[in-house]
Amino acid sequence: MGGFNFGYPSDDEIWEKISSDDVNSRVEGLLDAARKIGQRDNNPLQALNYLETARDLADEINDFVGMSHAYHLLGAMNARLKKWDACAAAHEAGADAGKRSFRADLEIDHLAFAARAYMRLGDVAAVRRNFELAIGMASESMTWSLTMMQAEYGRFLRKQGDLVLAREYLESASTTEDPYTYARAASELVSVLLSNGEPSSALTVAREIFSMASYNDDDQMRNKAAYGIAKALIGMELYEAALKEIEAIIESEASTMKHKVRVDLLRAQALIGLSRVDSALEVYARAIPLLSKFKLWEALGEALVSRGLCHWNMGNVLDAEADVFAAIAAFEKAGADAWVSLSRLKLAEFMASRGEWSGVALYSGLVVDNVLQMFSPWYPKALALSALAQAQLGETASALELCAQLFAVKDLASDVAARGYHAQAIAFGGVKGRNLAAKAMKGYLAAGLVAEATAASALI
Repeated sequence: MGGFNFGYPSDDEIWEKISSDDVNSRVEGLLDAARKIGQRDNNPLQALNYLETARDLADEINDFVGMSHAYHLLGAMNARLKKWDACAAAHEAGADAGKRSFRADLEIDHLAFAARAYMRLGDVAAVRRNFELAIGMASESMTWSLTMMQAEYGRFLRKQGDLVLAREYLESASTTEDPYTYARAASELVSVLLSNGEPSSALTVAREIFSMASYNDDDQMRNKAAYGIAKALIGMELYEAALKEIEAIIESEASTMKHKVRVDLLRAQALIGLSRVDSALEVYARAIPLLSKFKLWEALGEALVSRGLCHWNMGNVLDAEADVFAAIAAFEKAGADAWVSLSRLKLAEFMASRGEWSGVALYSGLVVDNVLQMFSPWYPKALALSALAQAQLGETASALELCAQLFAVKDLASDVAARGYHAQAIAFGGVKGRNLAAKAMKGYLAAGLVAEATAASALI
């Protein structure tokens, strides 16, 4: 298969290969035919027949390179048909064929494509396994696709809430000299740093992207960099400065409609920071329908959560809950597991404020049960809310078990520890319960949660 043709040869050339007595040539001809039919003629279903025959012929003569190419196209055709299970299986088989042919490049490519198929299937463990194998092999061979895969995997990890590992991969990918991969990785790194509570570091990275864009005279990259700068400035509570960056992006002719909508959401956040909530709600009313139209699910979820918090601060509790509930559905479509958990946690907090403990138990319990979130910074809050809900519902054993997990965590925030003490106070009762309630009240007051402190004081 050394002369394998990745283009579209003529029908005569294809037929000559398929009619050949040489099996290798027949395999090449079948693959050429499948590629033309599946890709150029857009008939992937018909192409599968050619590919299965090519794969079987290659298998008969131990042509592992030919098998690997056949599996690559089988994966591609199944992807076109949106048969993601078959796509993933084809690429895993192709990776094995690449390994048997001693072609690391083929194995790496198949592993990466398998990971992308598993993303579609929502199989997080399989995504991680395949990407880590591919990146590990690419690191050893220093293949050209290494930083591209690191950037892609880093983005996936950020959406899953694994910020530590995401940062590691994105920082490594950001060392590339390829402008596109650098911009992609560095932009994701800005988001990770903001999620980690490091807005000044995020601002530094965003400004580096802007500098590179200016040297490359790349208006699109410059706008993306300005977007990151604005996000970092909002994280630093420099709302007026952020608005200046935002207005410059909106006025730029290089911005696409989708990008302008995302930027409008940043403007809403800056307006909220400046206590101009009515103006922010007008922006959301205009932007949210477009986010749904463009299927920008992650941005839609963020907008709904932000608007929900506006409603909450205005005392519109049910509107706030409705927005966050809708945000969960948007984040699920985006495959943003971390945001799904954070939104469920926010919904549980809203419900706790009005004593809807069965709802609190449901939504905080979903976060607690998600093992992928166990090392997330918000996981202790989920444990505390779940424990308090179980205690309020009279599920004493479950509440105390959750508290044991909670207090095994070091350096708990005062409000998180207070909820744990509150749950224990309800569960134990008596003198011990009163002492725990006093600790809960003290923790709530330290966090400025007056209503919660008042509830705990009733147990003293």
